[in-house]
Amino acid sequence: MLINLPTPPGPRRRLPAILEYANGFVVAWTDQAAGNPSSAPTQLKIRVFDADTLSGPEIQVLSSPIEPLTRPALARLSDGNFIVVRADKRAMSGSARNVSAPMERGSAREFRANTTAGLHHIPMVVCLANGDIVIAWRARIAAPLQIRFQIFNALGPVGVERAMPPIATAAAMTALTSGQFVIAHLYDFAKTRPPTT
Repeated sequence: MLINLPTPPGPRRRLPAILEYANGFVVAWTDQAAGNPSSAPTQLKIRVFDADTLSGPEIQVLSSPIEPLTRPALARLSDGNFIVVRADKRAMSGSARNVSAPMERGSAREFRANTTAGLHHIPMVVCLANGDIVIAWRARIAAPLQIRFQIFNALGPVGVERAMPPIATAAAMTALTSGQFVIAHLYDFAKTRPPTT
C-alpha cells in the first residue's frame, strides 16, 4: 500500500509509526527536505486511512521542525481519535529539543509536554482507561539520562512533570487495563562507561 504521494526527488522519509484507531489507521513519519542532512528541515507527516483505503491527503502536522532521528509516537484516545507526539527541534529556555504533542481531533492543537529546559527526545505516549494521556520521554537535564513524564487530562497537565530515578538509556511504556501505566527502563553501562577488566 502506498503511503506517500509522489514528491520532488530528494526528501528523506524515515522512522514510520502506525496505529489503528476508531476510523481506520494512521501512519506517521519524519520527512526531511532535500539538501544537506545537517541543515535541511524535517517535518512530521501523517496519512489517515479508512479501513484499507486511502481517505485523506498526506498532512504536514504543524510547521515547526522536528528532530530528524527521533521516531514519532502514536496512541488511541478515549474518544476514538489519536494523538501523535514528536521531539521538537525548537529551543525552550535553553533546551536543545522539546517534546510536543499535536492532538488529532479534526485539526492539530499543539501543546508542550516538557516544562524543564534540557535535551528531550524519544517520546512515548499512552491513553489511560479514564481518558488521561501520559507522555514520557528520555531527557538529559544536567548530567545523566533519565525518563521524565507528564500526565494530561482534557483541561491540561495533571500535576507537574515527573522524573524517574536517574540514569536510563532506554525505556518503553504501556497502559494497563486497571487505569494505571508502567514505564520499564534500563541502563546500559556500555553507553557511558568503558569496559572493565
